[in-house]
Amino acid sequence: MGVPVSVPRRTLTVDKYHKIGAAGVFHADDRIELIKRDDVPSAGDVLLIVEIADTTLEYDRGTKVRLYARFGIPEVWLVDAQAETVSVYLDPDPKGDRRLLAPDKKQILTPPLMPKVKVALSDIWRK
Repeated sequence: MGVPVSVPRRTLTVDKYHKIGAAGVFHADDRIELIKRDDVPSAGDVLLIVEIADTTLEYDRGTKVRLYARFGIPEVWLVDAQAETVSVYLDPDPKGDRRLLAPDKKQILTPPLMPKVKVALSDIWRK
């Protein structure tokens, strides 16, 4: 049985990211996140963010969803790939709180700001 290991996260600015990338440090399939106060899109840029969490659910729910709310991103879908569920976060406030919806696997999701988009949850899960 293994011992849990905590790996520290490193924060990078967009400028540092590009410099490191240009130096050939990152590979095309490396998982890298830019999430910091000046790197998060504003509500004017984004109508919906969809986070897919396989092993990062708690970080995504506790850090990212609240950060997106503080910056006014109007809607976030947090997809839990392990549990095959989606949490829909709406109505952000400056403190990082939101209204939470938990649709069942048979629902069709339609983002309020994109009424022509329809996602049947039953189509995205393993059969």
